[in-house]
Amino acid sequence: MTTEAEINAMPLNAVVRALHEALNAHRVRHNDEGFAVSLCNSFDRKGTLSTSQAYWARRLLLKVATPSAPAQAYGTYPTIAAEFQRLFDQGKKLPKLMFRVEGSYESQFHSPPKTVTVKKFGKITPNKKREVLYITIDGGWYATLRMDGTLLKARGVKEDWPMWRFMLAELAILNRDPHGYAKRFAETGRCCYCGSGLEDEPSVEAGYGPTCAKTWSRPWGGKTAEQRASKKARTTASRLDGDADQTYW
Repeated sequence: MTTEAEINAMPLNAVVRALHEALNAHRVRHNDEGFAVSLCNSFDRKGTLSTSQAYWARRLLLKVATPSAPAQAYGTYPTIAAEFQRLFDQGKKLPKLMFRVEGSYESQFHSPPKTVTVKKFGKITPNKKREVLYITIDGGWYATLRMDGTLLKARGVKEDWPMWRFMLAELAILNRDPHGYAKRFAETGRCCYCGSGLEDEPSVEAGYGPTCAKTWSRPWGGKTAEQRASKKARTTASRLDGDADQTYW
């Protein structure tokens, strides 16, 4: 194992070269990849790094050299992961799914203790490589969901946080019935796929609009995705038949 002292004693070009090799071998942590690439690119362009950049290049290399403790799993949510994998298989790149985070708890920061009611939105989005799903609440990272359905808590998130408990409870509901969850989320007045407001009657009834229905292959307006595709095919075929009967000169 390379120690911190050894890394600090390495010439800068050796540090950047080692960081390049770590990136190519996919040994840099997902959250650090973009930063590591930017440092390597800066060195490649200029042939050097600023004092601050050199410091962070060595810190990133130390992270690579120091094995992290295995992340603790907090249950499995295979149905949620399978829904995203289904879209990936269809060529959909970066779909997202929203969920509710609601509940009440006794805040000990008030004297006397005060009941606090939480009503927030969470979001599930894949990383660019579509290898994992990130779970955030109001933009804050709370967990990572692997494509096998395993949920891993983000560093810094505490198990006794009310938000964490509310999130787990809602993910369990979502995992039991991802399709039916759209109507539960629609009680907020929004679509669980894109977050837009629901206005027309078919969208309110379904819990999402026609665009999201197409993306997620959901029924909408009383018709399934297959029925909509069949109707479109019939309409196209009818139009082509009509064109064939015309004489052009």
